[in-house]
Amino acid sequence: MLFVGSSSIALWSTLAQDFPDFPVINRGFGGSQLSDSVYHFQSLFLPVMPRAVVFYAGDNDLAFGKKSSRLAQNFHLLADLMQTHLPKIPLYFISIKPSQSRWNLIGEIRAANSLVEMICQQREQLHFVNADFVMLDESGKPRPELYVEDGLHLSSQGYAAWTGVLRPLLAQFKDDKNAAASDN
Repeated sequence: MLFVGSSSIALWSTLAQDFPDFPVINRGFGGSQLSDSVYHFQSLFLPVMPRAVVFYAGDNDLAFGKKSSRLAQNFHLLADLMQTHLPKIPLYFISIKPSQSRWNLIGEIRAANSLVEMICQQREQLHFVNADFVMLDESGKPRPELYVEDGLHLSSQGYAAWTGVLRPLLAQFKDDKNAAASDN
């Protein structure tokens, strides 16, 4: 299982412990935008030949001034690359997180998430993972305990929240660990 994306993936130091039943590879790189994963698709995705991809990116795009429509266009390019090179491999897009430090972008974050979700609904191999419901408190604001001091990156509790959302979706790949070992 390949995890790709920005620093929220790169800093997920407990990934193997959070998904002990899955063979995982972390190919996150800090500061990246969705377009970076499109540009580096062949070197990030193809050498691994994953059984599934978990992807997170987008908040850096919006912070650097890209609009939600541009982010959606880049996601469409990523989806096209998946369809061409990894046509049977599912991609799980974790929704762009509503962080404290980028709360001023919440309108664009929600617009981008909506556009990406629509693209996912049009293709069988794409899955939109809406993690907002675990990231927000009763008043609809980011839960501070899910973030480290910068208000942007996830704390261990934040990663636990993501794990709780992802684990049921990825359960189907649990048995693939043994299958992958026997394929070699």
